[in-house]
Amino acid sequence: MHTVDVEAISRSALDTSSNLFQSPLWAGTKARLGEQPLSFRFRYARRWYPLLVVVRPLGEGCRAGYIPWGPDLRLPESEQAPLLEQLAAGVAPLLPDDVAFLRFDLPWQSPYQREGEEEPPNRVRELRMNFGTESRNLRKAPTDVQPTDTLVIDPRRTQHELLADMRAKTRYNIRLAQRRGVVVEEHPHADLAAWYELYRETMERKGLTVHEYRYFEALFRAADMGDDAHGELKLLLARHGEELLAGMVLALYGDYAVYLYGASSDRRRPLMPAYRLQWRAIQTASEAGCRAYDMFGIPGDDSPSHPMHGLLRFKSGFGGRRLTRRGCWDYPFAGDLYREVKGRELADGGYYCS
Repeated sequence: MHTVDVEAISRSALDTSSNLFQSPLWAGTKARLGEQPLSFRFRYARRWYPLLVVVRPLGEGCRAGYIPWGPDLRLPESEQAPLLEQLAAGVAPLLPDDVAFLRFDLPWQSPYQREGEEEPPNRVRELRMNFGTESRNLRKAPTDVQPTDTLVIDPRRTQHELLADMRAKTRYNIRLAQRRGVVVEEHPHADLAAWYELYRETMERKGLTVHEYRYFEALFRAADMGDDAHGELKLLLARHGEELLAGMVLALYGDYAVYLYGASSDRRRPLMPAYRLQWRAIQTASEAGCRAYDMFGIPGDDSPSHPMHGLLRFKSGFGGRRLTRRGCWDYPFAGDLYREVKGRELADGGYYCS
């Protein structure tokens, strides 16, 4: 096992070529929302890698260090947990004293997906994860912050190949929307308020948590600062005439595109605006030279009875490969306090937002 060295760096030095959530753009967003982004780099196997840790309050006298989609390096499974253990030990002295645990939101593929098996209970996953560690201190988090299950499309193919990979019904709906006059265009960030009203309507209709407007405002302001050459946010809106029917926030970071947030009206659904919108986003990723377009979230359960099965049916119609990431894992520093926080999180259904 290689030793791990950790040192603080400036935010601008978080130079990740394709990871939005470990970027200066994401750090700037979190700072505008009152959280504390801390920038580090760590050395592993003679190479240095950036690491963003977002310190978040969890109640009086207690905070957590959240690491979104990090650490961002490819490793065999046998090296993953020992690295996390060493990384936690190296980062701990550089964190505020009241940080009770680190939460790693791991970008790595789940070993159970790779082996074609269902995810076992958490206690079994913890036994496997801690194999090879000294402290056996990694715990499966009660909450996965970023989606663990997603579909990833390769947009580097021709439009003919991309369309051929879709379901026939999806191709039909894309062309139907076009024939019926649905137009998708990129809009300036000044139009965010109009999109937000549609987003709020969509989330409330589906019974999902609604981010405050200031969250999206902070995200776009961080992008507009222009201090992160790798990142770009696009506001794509689908209209029929003057009527706004659907829209999305599309992130292009390096060569990786992410469908971050979407919204659609319950009106004029026969016009199929969401299909036209999604196709335009894939085309945008292709034009930008991205190697991947991440649909960013599908239910892990394929059952037709699942309340989000409609979302799975819609997104899977565009093709792509399924990816299941390992999700969130905690490394507690204060055992008693961590158990108290974990219990509250389980009772409340989770505190974390992206």
